[in-house]
Amino acid sequence: MHRLLVSTLACLLAINASAAEGNQEILIRAESATLNQVTGVGLYEGKAELRQGPRQLTADRIRIQLKDGVPSIIEATGNLVTLIETDVLEARGKRLIYNVATQRIQIFENAYVNHHGRIFEGAELEYDLRTKQVDARGGENGRVKLVIPAEENVE
Repeated sequence: MHRLLVSTLACLLAINASAAEGNQEILIRAESATLNQVTGVGLYEGKAELRQGPRQLTADRIRIQLKDGVPSIIEATGNLVTLIETDVLEARGKRLIYNVATQRIQIFENAYVNHHGRIFEGAELEYDLRTKQVDARGGENGRVKLVIPAEENVE
């Protein structure tokens, strides 16, 4: 138990010290946590939750790869992985990989992105947090689905 607490605190301190581009602390909660300080890999399992500012990531398991004490790759897996950015973005699937340096998110297996009411679905989606561009591949019958909401009539 003590090793687990020390590992969790060490990882939180490393992540908090850098917090990547958002300059906001990252808070991680889970039922168990392990940090390998040699490889720089943190593993959080059991109702894992990561929060940074308006972003919230929930999954069965979250794996964080640190590079020079800074998060570089965040991978979340589970029956349902959800990423929500308040009033902007909802993304979900069974696996999500977030490349912190490029600010790109890849979502796999029943991938879904809702960005300001525009819905994208496919087997695999990539979402660029900087440009807000979505790239979709595959899906039902090898196709992707896009729903663009109708403009509201202003009279």
